[in-house]
Amino acid sequence: MVAIVSGNGNGLLNTSLALLNQGGAAHGAAKESAFLNIATGNLLLQRRDDFLAAPGADVAMLRTYNAQGDFDEGMGLSWKTGLQKQVASLTGALNTDGGTVTRIGGDGSATVFHYDAGRNGYVTADGGQSIAMGQNQQWIWRDERAGNGGLHEVYDSASNGRIVAVHDEEGPRLAYEYDTAGQVARITDAAGDVTHFDYDANGNLAQYRTVLANSGKSFVRVRYSYDNQQRLTGVSTDLTPEDGGVADGEVYAIGYSYEGVSSRVAGMTQSDGTQLAFTYQQIGGAWKIGSVSDASGLVAQLSYGVGKTTVSNAAGVATVYSYDGQGRLTEIAGPGGQQAYFDYDARGNVIRALLPDGQGVGYEYDGRGNRVVERDAGGALLVRREYDAAGKLLLSETVYGAQGQVQTASYVYDGASRLRFVIDTAGHVREHRYDSLGQRAATLEYTAALASSANRSEADLQAWTATGTVVSAGISRTDYGYDARGLLNEVLDANGAVRHVYDQAGQLLQTVAIDGSVTSYSYDGLGRREVLAEETGDVSLVSYDDVGNYAVTRMGGDSPESALYADDGEMLYTDESAMSAMSFGASSLESEVNPGNDGLTGTSGDDSIYGGAGDDTITDSGGNDTIDGGSGNDSITDSGGNNVLRGGDGNDTVTFNYNSNNTVEGGAGDDVIQVSA
Repeated sequence: MVAIVSGNGNGLLNTSLALLNQGGAAHGAAKESAFLNIATGNLLLQRRDDFLAAPGADVAMLRTYNAQGDFDEGMGLSWKTGLQKQVASLTGALNTDGGTVTRIGGDGSATVFHYDAGRNGYVTADGGQSIAMGQNQQWIWRDERAGNGGLHEVYDSASNGRIVAVHDEEGPRLAYEYDTAGQVARITDAAGDVTHFDYDANGNLAQYRTVLANSGKSFVRVRYSYDNQQRLTGVSTDLTPEDGGVADGEVYAIGYSYEGVSSRVAGMTQSDGTQLAFTYQQIGGAWKIGSVSDASGLVAQLSYGVGKTTVSNAAGVATVYSYDGQGRLTEIAGPGGQQAYFDYDARGNVIRALLPDGQGVGYEYDGRGNRVVERDAGGALLVRREYDAAGKLLLSETVYGAQGQVQTASYVYDGASRLRFVIDTAGHVREHRYDSLGQRAATLEYTAALASSANRSEADLQAWTATGTVVSAGISRTDYGYDARGLLNEVLDANGAVRHVYDQAGQLLQTVAIDGSVTSYSYDGLGRREVLAEETGDVSLVSYDDVGNYAVTRMGGDSPESALYADDGEMLYTDESAMSAMSFGASSLESEVNPGNDGLTGTSGDDSIYGGAGDDTITDSGGNDTIDGGSGNDSITDSGGNNVLRGGDGNDTVTFNYNSNNTVEGGAGDDVIQVSA
């Protein structure tokens, strides 16, 4: 239901989601994620409402609810737009020992930077991020480990430290403008497209409005609504944004409810029936999540202790999460004796992890938080890496198999920190070339091998690639082209060219293959594909119902056909020619229905799976009842004709037994499901 993270911060940046790569819980067709910090009891809801592709830096309209966040930035209390960030709270004189500065991220994360004289700026505890005072009293923030081509953010210390621009090595990429109330008014990207923030009379964000530079076209994909307490209550995504309005009713809605008059979100619902409900408990002055439940009736209860939090389900099955004084996850004790352990260094980097299957790994880091060594549980070397002072990867060495075979790769960069050459263990060289905008224009792979003793600077490698013996040995070349937004739209090699066309959100609209054949695509406002048109004349039309299922109708060729799929991709039925046949896929159709809600219903209402008291049934192709809700002794049978699940008197039960790996097995170790009367 929710992703479990741990950490002392309010947001996600300083939690185990970033440190241990755990988490991820998207819900419904809107893919709204829910995160629960078991150390603080904080709830975060997060979704990217819209997206605009642009050269160098995209415009991602991230929205975050932070239950323990103390901010109001035009979306109601505790809600934050990911595009609004800040550097503030300087302690001590600028650039003096003991001084700190704090960066507020787009999700509300507050990261403290400490002054480091050796780096002439402020750095995080793990050394991976830095902030320095640049020209014109502007703070410059960098992620030293991101490998993002020098991308950095600029903050104006004279204007409350708010973000004003995003740059990379090629120059400005995003420019921010603010209104007189101090709220973001518009963002202009490197393609010239402008994203406007439109506010209502109460100062709440009503919509994002994008104006495209090449056409002047304006469109709105997402709209927001609020109650009379100025709390965000609705997010509406236009499924047909091209028509310029929502009069057609084609929208996908997310709704939020709150506890009383507070700003604590008590529930989230979506158009497809997705639901999450939350309760809170006040502990030590902080409101912490007490329980989480979903539409299927699953409930998770939380209890908080000293250095640990227990998460239990309705059956009493519990998992205990333990953490240290910094909120870092140290142990997970699951059902069946499953346990995992994590150790950290003084900078907060994970140095050891022991997993439930008994496998363990060890890590070492450099002064900037780059992971430079990975070892197995026995201490044997698995991976070794070297980085330069700017955090660029110079060498990667990986050990494979029991024989200890080592594969290495060396990396060489140009003065703009762009990757120019990669040399593998055998001396094979791959060269990358760039255009005036810093985009990769070509990749060349050389047949000749570089001697292991050869110098490997950029100048030396350029000279090597121009020698006659290297050229005559053969070169494989691939060229790349880009559109105005920096999206790859052409790939050209010895076989020919493949071309692509994208929309403003980076969604693929058309592909032209080497043979000239064209495949076209279209999408709804949620980014779900609706039409696939191929050169052969075949057209696949995809439609989505209110519960998130989708149907594909393929027209063209000799046999038009349709298929209905569940949201997880499982085929529910196929229909060839005239919807005369219905067949279920090999995997089981699982349905959990509440009283009064039909799971599957026939046209007469008789042949169905039903959650109420009616004598509804599952029928076979001959019309015979297979499972009957009445008094018949109907059953599910195996291939040998033996009853696996028998209905009738209502006394039969299905029992699930779990082994130490938390998977289902029968009581004798063989049966997956036991049936008893």
